[in-house]
Amino acid sequence: IIAILDKLGYVSGSEFNREDREGCLEGTRVMLLADILMWATDSVSPHVFWLNGMAGTGKTTVTETFCSILHKKELLGASFFCSRRKGRVDIHQIFPSLARALAHRYPSFEEALTKNLKQDIDPVGMNLQEQYQTLILQPAQIAFKGSPESIILCVDALDECENAEETTEKFLKAILENVLPAPLKLFLAGRPEIALRDSITSASGSQILRLHDIADHIIEADIELYLNKQLHNVKKLRETYTPWPPSELTAILKRAGKLFIYASTACKYISNKKGDPSHRLKELAFSTQPLAVKGVDELYTTILNNAFEDLDEKEQQQIQSCLSAIICSRTPITSAICSKLLSITSDDVMRALISVHAVLQVPENENENDRITMYHASFFDFVTSKSKSITKPWFIDITRGHSVLAENCLSIMNKELCFNIAGATTSYQSNDEQDLKISPHLVYVCTTWGDHLLLSIDWNQQLPEKLIQITEDILEQKFLYWLEVLSVNKMVKYGSRILYKLSKTLIVSQKIRDIANQFSQFVHAFSDQIEESTPHIYISALPFSMQNSMIMKLYSKEFPSILQIEGLNTQNALWQCKLDSAINSASFSQDGKYIVFGSDDKAIQVWNVETGEVVGDPIQGHTGPVRSVSFSPDGKYIVSGSSDKTVRVWKVGTGEAVGNPIHGHTDWVRSVSFSSDGKYIVSGSDDKTVQVWNMETGEAVGNPIWGHADWVTSVSFSPDGKYIVSGSYDQTVQVWNVETGEAVGNPIQGHTGPVTSVSFSPGGKYIVSGSDDKTVQVWNVETGEVVGNPIQGHTGSVTSVSFSPDGRYIVCGSHDKTVQIWHVETGKAVGNPIQGHTGPVRSVSFSPDGKYIVSGSRDKTVRVWNMETGGTVGDPVQGHTDWVTSVSFSPDGKHVVSGSNDKIVHVWNVETSEAVGKSIQGHTGPVTSVSFSPDGKYIVSGSEDKTVQVWSVETGEAVGNPIQGHTSSVKSVSFSPDGKYIVSGSDDQTIRVWNVETSEAVRNPIQGHTDWVTSVSFSPDGKYIVSGSDDKTIRVWNVESGEAMGNPFQGYTGPVTSVSFSLDGKYIVSGSDDQTIQVWNVETGEVVGNSIQRHTGPIASVSFSPDGRYIVSGSDDKMIHVWNVESSEAVGNPIQGHTDRVTSVSFSPDGKYIVSGSDDKTVRLWNV
Repeated sequence: IIAILDKLGYVSGSEFNREDREGCLEGTRVMLLADILMWATDSVSPHVFWLNGMAGTGKTTVTETFCSILHKKELLGASFFCSRRKGRVDIHQIFPSLARALAHRYPSFEEALTKNLKQDIDPVGMNLQEQYQTLILQPAQIAFKGSPESIILCVDALDECENAEETTEKFLKAILENVLPAPLKLFLAGRPEIALRDSITSASGSQILRLHDIADHIIEADIELYLNKQLHNVKKLRETYTPWPPSELTAILKRAGKLFIYASTACKYISNKKGDPSHRLKELAFSTQPLAVKGVDELYTTILNNAFEDLDEKEQQQIQSCLSAIICSRTPITSAICSKLLSITSDDVMRALISVHAVLQVPENENENDRITMYHASFFDFVTSKSKSITKPWFIDITRGHSVLAENCLSIMNKELCFNIAGATTSYQSNDEQDLKISPHLVYVCTTWGDHLLLSIDWNQQLPEKLIQITEDILEQKFLYWLEVLSVNKMVKYGSRILYKLSKTLIVSQKIRDIANQFSQFVHAFSDQIEESTPHIYISALPFSMQNSMIMKLYSKEFPSILQIEGLNTQNALWQCKLDSAINSASFSQDGKYIVFGSDDKAIQVWNVETGEVVGDPIQGHTGPVRSVSFSPDGKYIVSGSSDKTVRVWKVGTGEAVGNPIHGHTDWVRSVSFSSDGKYIVSGSDDKTVQVWNMETGEAVGNPIWGHADWVTSVSFSPDGKYIVSGSYDQTVQVWNVETGEAVGNPIQGHTGPVTSVSFSPGGKYIVSGSDDKTVQVWNVETGEVVGNPIQGHTGSVTSVSFSPDGRYIVCGSHDKTVQIWHVETGKAVGNPIQGHTGPVRSVSFSPDGKYIVSGSRDKTVRVWNMETGGTVGDPVQGHTDWVTSVSFSPDGKHVVSGSNDKIVHVWNVETSEAVGKSIQGHTGPVTSVSFSPDGKYIVSGSEDKTVQVWSVETGEAVGNPIQGHTSSVKSVSFSPDGKYIVSGSDDQTIRVWNVETSEAVRNPIQGHTDWVTSVSFSPDGKYIVSGSDDKTIRVWNVESGEAMGNPFQGYTGPVTSVSFSLDGKYIVSGSDDQTIQVWNVETGEVVGNSIQRHTGPIASVSFSPDGRYIVSGSDDKMIHVWNVESSEAVGNPIQGHTDRVTSVSFSPDGKYIVSGSDDKTVRLWNV
């Protein structure tokens, strides 16, 4: 039973008498307490009592005293004290805590409650309505039936919960709509917040007593009695018996007004051992500060003036630093944690705070749970207010305070984080099964540094450079050790949230954003393993991350002995969520920010796509598994269909049902969908019918649509809302007219198994269908004819299909546990199947921008995948009949030109992969090099027939005669930036420059190389030419004079095969037969960085990206690599696909794509 009750959780300090909260002084609040007690014991009084009062009026003190009275009379059932200062701000903790306390006191309640908890539910994860029903109402109806004595539940400071205005309304609605069974009653205390007041006053069964409306003379009498007793104790302790001057007592009473917080704080200040009580009383009584609301501010001013006087600058700074740390801390801290944060001793902290005991609760004897807290929230407002404190030594600049804490947190992490920080001894046991210990101050800094960092933004929306640098260091060097701390403390979600925020904020460096983005994906992908066990960060998470990921680059060298996964074919989802039940349906919202899914556990859940976190509570109401879910076009509603035979509509923000369940079907509802205008819903059912419903009224539009001979498995509206497509177990697809309910044409037949999923294309011209026969079919809506051949590739039933937003691709999910993307036009697969699910995939869908795919599976996970995974874009371009020797993009990136040993030049459309016009023929020998002119109108080609030729792109015809002059094979050709000249390099060891208009040589051949010239290129300004040669050297030449610029660049041990300038003209990249790539400084001729070595065959081609940050290389090893210029490190894994030597590579003008040519006779386009 204890284990079952542990599911309710435990909130430290939340119950009556569990913290050092003061009760009312004897003789004060007598009438008020009597009134409340009368309500509590009156069997006919309303079941809810609300004690309402402004801040500082003593509500918590009254509640504590009331609980004490109830406890003595054995009437206190349970209590919960909310507190911002103590971190008790989650409203979802209240009902579970009350239920746990009731179970401990009443065995009959415990028995009834445990029956509910045994149903494999997550009580803390329920919405408030469900919590109240399951944890309080239902057990109480069984346990307390016929009980004569009242049982009181007390909740204090409900208004201090997070998102108080929204959550308190839901909390009270749950209670007031379902009356507590006698003898249970609820006592609430809180500030007069709008939502709280409106909810209470709108309920007929409530008695309301506004504390600040009690007659002033009663409150003044209570405060006077309190002051007299407290100050009498001061005299007693000091062993002085001179009476307090009556005029001073009267002045203090007048300043307090109705605020007990003033009286309480004043007494703490007067009684402080540091000062003279008589002097302090007079100081407060005759202050020149204004009265009323500013009375507390004046009191704080007096206390702090006293604390800071007669101190040197260093001592004042130490008090201010301690106050700032306590005020800005994200959770209450101990003096030990404070000392670590400020690099001072605990004794220094205690000395600094001794003079402010009147406003801070500072433990006398520290232990791990004794935290320093403010007595009242008004102190925070005072010391951080520019209008009240900016000129004072105690003023706390919140931004600077967070900046100091952020820097100190990061410094501590940098210094103390290390491998196996918690001392795990085995990977065979979970964290919970081992005695793992991490120092409290390290726990604090690791679970708050990100918040402090993001709260450090100054008025100019910038972060200090020092903070940016140390953050980069932590992420690059200590990230995995930080995860260890989060793992032990079950705070992995915090890490995920902070990484996501860092990846999106512009106040940090691009480097931090890039790292945080990838690390966030890593944490999402392996959150279960990380949360369960710290060793499995290194055993299960790191080895199975993608080999080209940033985390592998940064940390694989640190852990050389981790598993090396060969042939890993499982993609890492951007994020995944693990549930307790199988997923039947998942769908994106129209803006792509959210995903909704329905599952076998009868619940609907909404998740944030970017953070991977749950949004709100599970939406519950169905009494059977949820089979289908979909967002409305405006994203405000969700429609769901269930095995309980109903269709339901829900509000996205609140999870509340819109109207009553929609009844009409007589069997399971398999599929639901909104019309494009959001006014109608279509549903398909096992009762063999399709039905259209009015979204606003829930009424059926027309009669059920009959026609299928078996279950209707999938339905969808056309984009214009005029038609519906349905798929059925009868193996057919049918289109229906929405207005008439009549079939449009005959049933579409072709599948040999049940049709499981159907969907219209974005333009409405086509329908895609998936079937148990393992195929996908595309159909023409107008003719009902199949478009192309069936798409085959899955090894299990196809369960879900959907078009991409641009209509070019289809995504489908299957029982074979994979997700597959197909090209609509060709019917061919785009890349390899996406693997990762361990159970049948039941639902797939594109995001509205087409960048992501969501999949839901019977393995109880929902996963989001990135469409741009580095796979080829489209299919290999085939048309050449021999080796492709050279490829190049057009300046606008829309076309690619290729040359081949088949003596032909081809131009290809990048988007369609189809040839543009006829093949360009004219050379009598293999084409060795091709390139576009800067305006994209012409192509130049070089050939083994010793000629250079210019061609018109539009006509494919030769422009002028072949350019002759070389005495051997032309290996390389290129246009000048202005398009007026062509440079060519040849096996005759010369370089020549030609006038495009006249086809004449501009000057004599440029000579200097002692072997074949393999590659030539102009500099971006057109003033220089770079050349590479089989003589193993690189040379730069002046175009105007033909003279060499400096000495040859030497260093290779094999022929230079390819050279190219960077876009700014400052660098040259070169590749060689010795399998290395080198970057050179043009001005000095010196090597920049290390040589790039990873290819296992000669380098055939190299080129810079347009921004100069990357290099692409192709090699005889059939691989393409992308390299980071600055680090010389590979970016991602080798790009594989060619089946023979890669001869030519080039970036597209926008840098998004790479084109490659190969001896396998294909041209391929790759997504960078």
